[in-house]
Amino acid sequence: MQRKPADVVADNNMIGPSPVFFVDGNNNPTSVGGGTQYTDGAAAPAHPTGNDIVFNKAGTMTAVSDTNPFPTSATVTPPANQRVNSQSGDFVAGSIADLVTAVSKLTSIVTLLQGTLTVGGSVAVNTISNYATESGNLAAILADTADIETNTGLLALESGGNLATLVPGVQGWIAASGNGTASQDNALAFAQQVRKIALYNASANNVPLEFDQTSTATSFPIPPGAFWIIDGALCTNVHVFPSATLPINTTSGLYVKGWK
Repeated sequence: MQRKPADVVADNNMIGPSPVFFVDGNNNPTSVGGGTQYTDGAAAPAHPTGNDIVFNKAGTMTAVSDTNPFPTSATVTPPANQRVNSQSGDFVAGSIADLVTAVSKLTSIVTLLQGTLTVGGSVAVNTISNYATESGNLAAILADTADIETNTGLLALESGGNLATLVPGVQGWIAASGNGTASQDNALAFAQQVRKIALYNASANNVPLEFDQTSTATSFPIPPGAFWIIDGALCTNVHVFPSATLPINTTSGLYVKGWK
């Protein structure tokens, strides 16, 4: 008679209680017990034999794995004030160790940056629209600009549209005074700044000259007998570097006149 899987087989040659054996589907003996035993601390086998741990995953029995871990949840209630658990030397003297104080100080800095900047006690503006509060200076400039735009008596134009005069001409001239010592720079000064300058060289030599800066022997010269009118000079001093003694504003010399 053919035995079925898991049949109990008796050995008639043995004396005493009859032993029994469990066999598998191929009639090979099989064991019954707790499965393979593993030693703690030993190297893990490449393909261990054992049972899987399964859990109910939304109605489906699922083996525990990296992609299907046990579902867990936790609720953590931290203290009201979070502080840094620091050790000696972690923070320099005066460091802030709590976030509430840090946020408060940062808010104060932002408030300062958004505030009004005062410079020298006269500027208290943070937008260009408040220009009138700057001691009235910017407002006055704006008013003057409006006058220039509407009052042709203040600002004349050349035919090409360039600015020709800043203020109306004044009758009468101012003579520059000073010496004409040979082979050195001489400053011929007007009593005040002039807008136009008339120069006439009645001497027999070239006269190198500059306006409001030191002259040298290589400065641009006015030749003998030349008559120049410089418009828009806005000059206070005419500097000359004559090769010989040069009379100023007299016969055989250099005439230097100015107009406001």
